Amino acid sequence: MKITIITFFLISLLCISNSMTIEQIIFTYLEQGDTFRYEGVIYEGNNYELVISGGAELFVMEKVDNRYYFINDKETIKEVLMAYYEENNNLSIENQFERLEKAKEHTKNFFESRGEQEEKCKQYTGIDRLPCDDEDSCLVACRTVYICDTYSFGIGKDFVNLILSYKTNTEKLDKYEEEYKEIFDEVIEEKSLESLEEIEEYLTEISKTSKNIELNELIETYMFCPEISYKNSELTSAKSIVSDIKKSITPLYEIDKTVDTIYLETNNRKPDYDLPMGEIKIEMFNGHIVNTLYYNK
Repeated sequence: MKITIITFFLISLLCISNSMTIEQIIFTYLEQGDTFRYEGVIYEGNNYELVISGGAELFVMEKVDNRYYFINDKETIKEVLMAYYEENNNLSIENQFERLEKAKEHTKNFFESRGEQEEKCKQYTGIDRLPCDDEDSCLVACRTVYICDTYSFGIGKDFVNLILSYKTNTEKLDKYEEEYKEIFDEVIEEKSLESLEEIEEYLTEISKTSKNIELNELIETYMFCPEISYKNSELTSAKSIVSDIKKSITPLYEIDKTVDTIYLETNNRKPDYDLPMGEIKIEMFNGHIVNTLYYNK
């Protein structure tokens, strides 16, 4: 009688398991208030499900004969994650860094928008012919142009300092323009998150410098120099590409951390991932039947 009862109990559990969907299995493993989704992944001919909760990868499950069990092997978890990133997001470090060529092109377009207006302002202030490295030298240069001499006499040192600021910032743009190709090529070759952050900072500095020139009071207040308008939208496009690349590839560079998280979650929530051949394994969590697997010998 005792044996009959045990046999009936196991058969009943197996029937319950067969009726459970993957959603029901996952749900019993979540904490209160959690939401989730799962993505199918094929790796080496095997079918896996990557469970994602709150935007973070939570579990890796393998599907075998319409049943699921949890993966607790770090190497397999990592391989499944890599397959997921590549299959679902067309994501690899190589193809993402290739996109920097487009960002470099946008940067080139920005520099090409530097034109004769810059040079006219240098002519009007005399700094196209003479040095302007400090207040005194800028004043000497200004005095070689009648209208500039008149303004500097009437306004004083503030006007001369505006000339110095203009010269300093245009020289910065000259330097940025000279080095942009080399900077982009080095980042494309290096392929690191740190190098992407450096190029973001580089593009930001170019943008700040161009704004300092456009808003210089020689132009904005005194209308002494002609208006200068760069194609700043090109810099915005370049920065947007770099930012998107960094966001896209961060999971690849942090994959070991993600693997550790999945491994810990799998252990902390205590799924029964060891399944001796020819035995029924009942997976429990918080007193609920999660899944029952049966393998024939």
